[in-house]
Amino acid sequence: MQSFITFAKKTMADLLKTTTAILTTILIGCTHGHPDKDLSFSIFGTIDDANGRTIYLKINLENGYGLLDSAKIKPDGSFAFNALTNRPDFFSLQLEGNENTITIAADTCQKIELHAQAKNFPENYTITGSPESEKICQLENQLTQTKKTSDSLGKIFRAKINNPDLPEIKHSLDSVYHETEKKQRIFSENFLNQNQGSLAALICLSQYIAPRTPIFDPIKDFEIYEKTSTQLSEKYPENIHVKKLQQYVEKLKTLKHDSKPLPGTIKIGFPAPEISLPTIKGDTIKLSDLKGNYVLVDFWASWSNISQKNNELLSKIYWKYNSAGFTVYQIAIDNNRENWKNAIKTQKLPWYNVSDLKLWNCQAAQDYGIKTLPANFLIYPDGIVGQSNLTPQELDETLKNLIGNKIIRKKVEPSQQN
Repeated sequence: MQSFITFAKKTMADLLKTTTAILTTILIGCTHGHPDKDLSFSIFGTIDDANGRTIYLKINLENGYGLLDSAKIKPDGSFAFNALTNRPDFFSLQLEGNENTITIAADTCQKIELHAQAKNFPENYTITGSPESEKICQLENQLTQTKKTSDSLGKIFRAKINNPDLPEIKHSLDSVYHETEKKQRIFSENFLNQNQGSLAALICLSQYIAPRTPIFDPIKDFEIYEKTSTQLSEKYPENIHVKKLQQYVEKLKTLKHDSKPLPGTIKIGFPAPEISLPTIKGDTIKLSDLKGNYVLVDFWASWSNISQKNNELLSKIYWKYNSAGFTVYQIAIDNNRENWKNAIKTQKLPWYNVSDLKLWNCQAAQDYGIKTLPANFLIYPDGIVGQSNLTPQELDETLKNLIGNKIIRKKVEPSQQN
């Protein structure tokens, strides 16, 4: 884990990639405890069906975790720890054979009781005796339910992957997913409003619905980060980790006031960020080379079945409007050249196809804030972002309305195509 000081020295692309790790480092050192002496707290409870397994108690440190103690779980599932702290700190419980942890915010003299199950650790646990830990439990249990809904939608999608109506099915599933995402967002916003100045707010800020889908984005939700920072600073003015959060917010504030869109955010009506990547033949093609055309910047992957279905529909649109000034600049989220090459050949993709073979670490994906596939942006002839995430049907209708406009355009030479 990295501190906000290190974080502030990184590019914004790096900032976005490591938000979760950075937020986690805040969870140390709240200063309102008993500074002159160490007092103990206890953690005890049961883990069902975990007889004989080891449970570890760790303290969350700035650069990882520090092991404090371990214990064998008894036949009845019980365990117990006693530990020392002179202030409210963040600790983690980890069960042997499971990399996931339960986060606990323990203070002096607290007697914390926890109950969980080995088979789904750390999901659906209960905890009492620590108000901050109870709030964290509330957050985690709500997020667990949201993730289960999301996972069930993914299973339905995978089961329908060969269905000819996949784009329509995906659209329907996306609607349910967005509603689920919206409910989680509302829950989290309400939590922050009802728990102002709570350390659990830091957990709330750092939660992700999926690996690339944060509930709160540090750029788009800057005001929420700023408000939380202010509230914590009032309560813990001397806390070094709160100060690091302040520094992070100040960095975001500086970037926010820049006249250009922040990295990782694409705004309609602003110039499209430049992309300069090699084709499968090794020729570097810039997005700006295509200025004068309507250009669909499209992100895909050779390993993505939905991308293949999308390409089938996109191909029809490409040939329908290409001679009138429309082309596709497609970025592959891949790391295997042969797979990428074979997919281009097998799917007979006629447009510009580029990649740096860095998967999600692709600079273009970071600049455009890509978290899921497919994703696209329609760039107008003057290089301005016109629309985003159009379905094939929406793209067809949009081009039908636009393509009659008189535009000054370059001819797309066949030699440039893959």
